[in-house]
Amino acid sequence: MANLLHHFRLDYVSCVLTILATFLLGRKLWQGWVVAAVNSAVVCVIGVRTAQFGFVPANLLCIALYTSNLVTWRFRSPDHAAKQHSNAASRAVIRAQATETHGETQDHFAAAKQVGASRAAGA
Repeated sequence: MANLLHHFRLDYVSCVLTILATFLLGRKLWQGWVVAAVNSAVVCVIGVRTAQFGFVPANLLCIALYTSNLVTWRFRSPDHAAKQHSNAASRAVIRAQATETHGETQDHFAAAKQVGASRAAGA
């Protein structure tokens, strides 16, 4: 098993895991925290292999933070989830009203242009 680890380029593995974790977290998926924690473990291995021991405590702290964030995202209370859903619904209504208002404004501009064009043609 140890021999197998020497054949992997852990820097590339870490690169792929970083991009994947960022993508997942950007989509607000809890799995991103798991991928980020695995990446921090890989960085710890890289730090030990290269005798750059400063990477180890920093990434162990990151793993603890990722675990805390995972628990918060994954196991939040039903009240919190209902509040989040209510907030999302409110934002959707506000967006719909803004779009409707924007459309009305565009209609007013088009009507004003028509009146201006007809006045210019009549003058």
